[in-house]
Amino acid sequence: MAFDDKFRLSSHAVIFDSENQVLLLKATYGGKHWGLPGGA
Repeated sequence: MAFDDKFRLSSHAVIFDSENQVLLLKATYGGKHWGLPGGA
């Protein structure tokens, strides 16, 4: 019996500092894009 994924869920956070700047993280894989911290 196999498990067939139909959906993937994840969560992300928008984190501001005292100057209203948003925390972004740069991926270390793929296209190495910037994005919000989070995970699946």
